[in-house]
Amino acid sequence: DGSNIGKIKFEYSKKKDDSATAIAMEIRRLLDSKVKVTDRLTSELREILPCDIGILVRTNPNIALMSAALRKVGIETSDLGGNLSEFPETALLCALVAYALDSRDTLAAAEVATLLGHESGEKPWYELAAQESPTENWHPVLQKLAALHETAKEATPSEFIDTVIASSGLENFLERKGRPGFRLAIVNAIRSFARRYENTCQQMMIVCSIRGLLKQIESDESDAPSRSSSSNTMDVLTYHRAKGLEWPIVVLCDLNSDHHDGDLFGLRVVGPE
Repeated sequence: DGSNIGKIKFEYSKKKDDSATAIAMEIRRLLDSKVKVTDRLTSELREILPCDIGILVRTNPNIALMSAALRKVGIETSDLGGNLSEFPETALLCALVAYALDSRDTLAAAEVATLLGHESGEKPWYELAAQESPTENWHPVLQKLAALHETAKEATPSEFIDTVIASSGLENFLERKGRPGFRLAIVNAIRSFARRYENTCQQMMIVCSIRGLLKQIESDESDAPSRSSSSNTMDVLTYHRAKGLEWPIVVLCDLNSDHHDGDLFGLRVVGPE
């Protein structure tokens, strides 16, 4: 395709940590070499970017292992394995919405105050709670959310989600944290989930509510988004979840795994006996 990649060799080790480290270092060297790849949109040659490389592994635990090794060499990853409900960004947004619905929800208030943290010199929420201070005082964001209660009566679940995100400054908060592309992808996935929930309710002719949406998010097992929109982020995902996706460069990991562990599709090799 006009790219000038050449062959890249990795020295595998029986220790997964060592193999992940070796792969990460070689990928770092590949990026630093500024080798040219063909842009998929313009069909023109340009310098390689992290988003041009897809790393495929066999299992979700190996996603975490590979991503940790890449971050040690300064490469951000979109290691989104697992379900949407498992991520702290999901827990934070759901707590924000729950408190906006009902400012008497002390559990939601505690979750919001804990996950957002407190500024230096300010009392933590649990000290304020011990002093029987109103929940609105546990964190500045809670005061903004308490004012949204009336809005919930007229808004659809997806509209209320958007209102809470904007009022709480959630996206700005996540952008200041590490791996903002990863975190914002989770927020956008929840937005999409809310719209799908509304469409499903409409098709089934059942009542659609904000609390119903929160329960669906909590119990749902939908996969989190598998790719990042950032050019500075590298995709790390399982072979199974890579179906239908493309990258200029693909790194295939775990090919030296013992076959008694099963192949890429979960099958096992059984002897004639």
